[in-house]
Amino acid sequence: MKSKFPAYYRIHKEDILAKFDDCVFMFDTSALLDVFRLKKELSEKVFEVIGHYQAQVKIPYHVAEE
Repeated sequence: MKSKFPAYYRIHKEDILAKFDDCVFMFDTSALLDVFRLKKELSEKVFEVIGHYQAQVKIPYHVAEE
């Protein structure tokens, strides 16, 4: 049943974190600017996580230009 109706089952934290090692993170301008709207402690944590995965982070030229 799980393979036929995956939307009805929760994804475990470990399964999500395991996928992070094999993916590429691409940010748009609004996503990066939204981080600065968070409380200082939370924005620092977000940048810490981004720093942890920095080899997998890609920022499109247009986003960097903006």
